[in-house]
Amino acid sequence: MKRLAWLAIASLALAACTRSAPIAEPTPLGADPLADLLEAPTAILLQASSTSLTSGTFDPDATPTPFIITPTSPFSPTPEPTETPEPEAATQAAAASATQQAAPTGTRPPAPTRSDPPFDPLLAFGGPRMDRKFLSVDNWEDRATGRLPDNANIRLTLDAGGNLSVTGKNEQFDTWWFSWPYLGELYVEVEVRTGETCKGQSSYGLILYGPEAGASPAGAHGYIVAFACDGTFLLRRLNSSNPYSADALFAFEEDDLIRPGPDQTNRLGVRLEDGQISIYANGYLVATTYEDTFTEGRFGLYVNAGETENFTYTVTDFNLWDLRANR
Repeated sequence: MKRLAWLAIASLALAACTRSAPIAEPTPLGADPLADLLEAPTAILLQASSTSLTSGTFDPDATPTPFIITPTSPFSPTPEPTETPEPEAATQAAAASATQQAAPTGTRPPAPTRSDPPFDPLLAFGGPRMDRKFLSVDNWEDRATGRLPDNANIRLTLDAGGNLSVTGKNEQFDTWWFSWPYLGELYVEVEVRTGETCKGQSSYGLILYGPEAGASPAGAHGYIVAFACDGTFLLRRLNSSNPYSADALFAFEEDDLIRPGPDQTNRLGVRLEDGQISIYANGYLVATTYEDTFTEGRFGLYVNAGETENFTYTVTDFNLWDLRANR
């Protein structure tokens, strides 16, 4: 596979946040307790109604409006704030609510034995279109500053060895930073070293099939694929960033192939081909699902700090194969 040199287009920021549902006071039951329970709301998700789309700021004290979840609603309120940098867009928006529907649709293959050979993309696809040299300032810079991003929600830094570190600054924020290539079917693999603060559901990984450069900041979408520090993995379809709407295709599924905790190294692989998403952990297939809502787009690095401020992980290797070009 020939390697191509590319001009870089970088990204700016789009942020979103939600608040946890408040605890409601108990409601006295009447003559018909079941009817009372079915009519009463079980949760209230506060939705910020005053958000600046042009000032580059988000007001956490904006007047909230209630979004009521009833016992018959298929949704459960989950705090999933997000920031999405978009190239050539000097705005920062806040998504009003994160309503994540638990709708697993994929399958888990039988657990591989340690004697099974791991998946080798070099044998399957040949040389990659992009390798770890892609972890450079030119491919991830903030166009407004000409440097790697460092804003209120995310920071990227590059060390002398060419390793790219990603820091999620705020707790419970889904945050990502897109690079510029716009691709269809692909296999991408990142090797990640977790930091000292890696614990719980602090998560690291990729967002794939994001919007094209210059798209409306409110139109961020894509597939989030990540490992968590507790040794689980997730696959989430981001439908919209304003308002924030996402479906959990796999929600923190346990797998002993993922090394949990701080100061660990894991390889996350994702294959998007023929309407199917396949997830690999350290060379072994751990999950697959048919999902073709999005079929092409940009990719980026993803982080959710979980309950840890300034959660940092480091990408130590990167390889990407353009599967359409291989045909």
